[in-house]
Amino acid sequence: MNYKSFYRAILLFSLIASVVGGVFMALSIIQSSDVSGVNMFSSSNIRFFDLVFWIFLCCAVACTVASLMLRGKVAKRLGADEGINRIVYNVMGVVLAITAVFGVLREFTAESNGYDHGNMYVMFEKEIDGSISFSLLYFLFTIFLFATSFFCFYAGSAKCKREGGVFAGLSLIPVFAIIFKLIYDFLLQSGNSYGSLYNYHLIGLSFALLFFINEARFAMKISIPNIYVLFGLICASSTLIFSIPALLLFLVGKAGANWHPVFCVVDIVMVAYIYYRLFTLGVTSYVEQEEVAPKGVSLCEDADTPE
Repeated sequence: MNYKSFYRAILLFSLIASVVGGVFMALSIIQSSDVSGVNMFSSSNIRFFDLVFWIFLCCAVACTVASLMLRGKVAKRLGADEGINRIVYNVMGVVLAITAVFGVLREFTAESNGYDHGNMYVMFEKEIDGSISFSLLYFLFTIFLFATSFFCFYAGSAKCKREGGVFAGLSLIPVFAIIFKLIYDFLLQSGNSYGSLYNYHLIGLSFALLFFINEARFAMKISIPNIYVLFGLICASSTLIFSIPALLLFLVGKAGANWHPVFCVVDIVMVAYIYYRLFTLGVTSYVEQEEVAPKGVSLCEDADTPE
């Protein structure tokens, strides 16, 4: 069996299935949506929600089976061209820096845009009685978002060595950013009764957390590559199923403040980064079979013996 071809086929299957699921979800929501947008939807109101769920489930099952078959056949190092690596890290740094700056600037423009502060990402939330509350979780997320951007620029520098204690420690910065974002978004959904589509966002963040934890393990030389592949594929699938319809909903004016194109673009860039990492992982093409020694022993002195 050619494991390399099988591995690439699984990656392409996951990518195509996720995009198809996201497009189906977007079309069905747009056709039946109103001015309230995605926040008002339950699964029963979305025509293709069950179809998309089965697409996602089949994708997750296929990736799980593939990860088991690839155990011991995926390289334990993040293999990629050094020059391309630096470009990818720097692009990620720019995208995250723009997002962090946008988040800070929106603190000063949110009220003028007419959005309900309780239904969007802000550090200073205006309560019903007029008082201002401070969101420690979103503040910490913003700080670690800036820190993640600086980490990406550091990782993209020519002087950075991507193995060892310093890089391994710094590679945990994105993990903390995702932790704070996941908790904040979960509480936001619980408090605002977001629709079923938002569950894919939370699933995507959960597996993104597991993916980046395992990516940090590569720098520590204690990686489990096939699990890394599984977490990355499920994260990418779930994130695309959410971000594609969320982006389209905002562009047609039917999404809430949290579905700003900036956040959707970050989701898609993160998925692109995940697939870049997965496509550049080394995979064994074939497993070499050890030569089996003959059962009988030749009495002829000139007989060849197996090496």
